Amino acid sequence: MKKEEFLSELKEIMEIEDSELTEDTVLRDMMEFNSLALMGIIALIDENFDMVIEADAFEKVSTIKDIMKLIGMDKFEK
Repeated sequence: MKKEEFLSELKEIMEIEDSELTEDTVLRDMMEFNSLALMGIIALIDENFDMVIEADAFEKVSTIKDIMKLIGMDKFEK
C-alpha cells in the first residue's frame, strides 16, 4: 500500500473531508480520532497488512507516522 492510499483510508475512517492528513498529523488533537476510529484503523491494518495490532499499542502513538512505524515503514510503497 502506498503512503497516500493509507492516508486516504484514514481520512475515510475518521470521516474527514476538509482537512489534510500528513504523517506528522497529531491524532489526539483531532476531534475525529475516537474509539470508533481506532477500531477502524486496527481493521484497516489487519486487512491490508495482515497483522493484528492490539488497541493498547496505540497508547504510545502520537502521530500518523507512529502508526506507520508500528506497521513497519518498509511495508509502504514509495
